[in-house]
Amino acid sequence: YSIIYTLTYTFLLLCNHPAFCKTPDGFTQICNIYTTTLANPKYKTKTTIEKLEIIDDHISKEVTDPTALKVFSAVAAVNPTEKYKLFKQSAESVLKHQWNCPAMVGLNKR
Repeated sequence: YSIIYTLTYTFLLLCNHPAFCKTPDGFTQICNIYTTTLANPKYKTKTTIEKLEIIDDHISKEVTDPTALKVFSAVAAVNPTEKYKLFKQSAESVLKHQWNCPAMVGLNKR
């Protein structure tokens, strides 16, 4: 996992630089936070609730897109098995293209 985390983290750092990638939309930023958190070896022993708290903290500090934040907040109280489905549908509706986040699927099913 260490090499996956390193590669993911490096890619995301490069994509935060305008010369390498355009700034991701808020939904993708949220997905990136899930992905990097779950790939980070230091969080491997954390419980699902602890991981979600860490993710929520990063989202509140790093994501500025008000629409993505509103959607994320709105689905927070939804049954975990439905949460990703609703978030994905909202992202696709707003972005007008197919969207997915495998990291969110696994964590939100618990």
